[in-house]
Amino acid sequence: MNRSLLHITLLLTLALSGCQSMELIPEPEGPEHPGDEFTQHYRHSHFAVTKNGHYSVELVFREGTLKEGLNDMDVIIHDREDRDVTGAEVSVIPHMPVNDHGVDMPPMVMERGGGTYSVSNMDIPMTGKLYLRVRVSTVMANDEAAFEFMIGPSGEMMDTMHTPRDRPMDMDIGRTTVTSARKLFNVSYYTPLPVPLNKRHSWDILITTPEREAVTDALITVAGGMPARGYALPTRPVVVYTGTPGDYRIDGLKFTTPGEWVVRLHIDTPFKKDTAEFILLVQ
Repeated sequence: MNRSLLHITLLLTLALSGCQSMELIPEPEGPEHPGDEFTQHYRHSHFAVTKNGHYSVELVFREGTLKEGLNDMDVIIHDREDRDVTGAEVSVIPHMPVNDHGVDMPPMVMERGGGTYSVSNMDIPMTGKLYLRVRVSTVMANDEAAFEFMIGPSGEMMDTMHTPRDRPMDMDIGRTTVTSARKLFNVSYYTPLPVPLNKRHSWDILITTPEREAVTDALITVAGGMPARGYALPTRPVVVYTGTPGDYRIDGLKFTTPGEWVVRLHIDTPFKKDTAEFILLVQ
């Protein structure tokens, strides 16, 4: 064998040997960046992907923040295909590492539909670091998400994701205002323009009395749909009081078809009840 042929043979042998070595390197299991396939649907939620990557979990606090004492919140769960997770067994476990402190009574969890689970009577016993574990069990998989918060000396959460804005009540740029059916409230909504189609988004709501006094103690539920086609709203929006007088936020609105939609707000205060209705054209 001449020297040129021997040189080519050696190069081929090394190349084949390299390929075999590369094949022995195991492929990484799961996505390179766990959680990249999940979507955060609620703009101001606290978002996490479960430990084994089966679900995304979003926390929306009813008062816009956590505080020392009793708290209520909503837990929104989706799977890898971005579908609502329904029929799950969900448990929320608060734990404070100071003195290894848990809670005497576990929070109550109730399914509301559309992948949303309401959590009530979650007792935060003291200030300090707080861990919340959310366990999700379905016929498909059991998994768990972990969240970390800090309850400051004032008794409220520090570094909250949502900071209320000071917004003048007479500001009308980007605002649509209606009077409620019984003329008890003036209700304004602020939304991204153009109104998003087939995408979850949030509205900011401002509620005042006819005398322009902010309404701060309202319980608000959202209904509506597309009357011309007999559609209801495809999601179950969550309403949160932001802490700014009269200012509320609706997370999770979604319009799936171009055309005329109705969003109806049922406003319930200790002394007054009324309904405000918005009609908007989505293109």
